[in-house]
Amino acid sequence: MQKNVCFEIKSLDNMIMRRVLMNVKENREEMISPVQLRIMEYLFQNRDSEIYQRDIEKNFLVRRSTASGILKTMEKKGMILRCNSSVDKRANKLIITNKYLNCIEKIEKNIGLFQNNLCKGITDEELNTFFKIIDVMKKNLSEK
Repeated sequence: MQKNVCFEIKSLDNMIMRRVLMNVKENREEMISPVQLRIMEYLFQNRDSEIYQRDIEKNFLVRRSTASGILKTMEKKGMILRCNSSVDKRANKLIITNKYLNCIEKIEKNIGLFQNNLCKGITDEELNTFFKIIDVMKKNLSEK
């Protein structure tokens, strides 16, 4: 029986997020949803840039209403702040609160360790091939 690419990708994603969220739960009593974690990681990695809701929409391929709802929840939980932008007065930049900054720094470190473990036994050449294939699949899905 031939493997189903979509099922295998989803299955791997589920396994990865389950493991990452277990780690988050061990290091913090409050639960962070997978999408909140991904957004926090994105904000952390781009903390030297001004990130707006439209960046979240674009990078996570979600609609404006979805991004708005997620960000409102994150703001209510005290995870992020919306602050005036120095570049675009019509938009609010997104910033991780100090309360969650330390948490994300720990998560980033653990994600690095996790990624090293995940890729154990895979050569650089195999990883490059993997990323090329993923890029082609993304391009195929973005075509109309």
